[in-house]
Amino acid sequence: IAVDAGVKKIIPHVYSSIIDQETGDTRTEDVKTLLTMMKKTLNK
Repeated sequence: IAVDAGVKKIIPHVYSSIIDQETGDTRTEDVKTLLTMMKKTLNK
């Protein structure tokens, strides 16, 4: 929706599901996946 509306800057929300519940660390592979999804969306 934001891309279609012409928004210049989009800051993705990093969901708590990306956080490892046992260690409290952010799962880097999930962040990489999110980044790939964002790049695909912005390069329509």
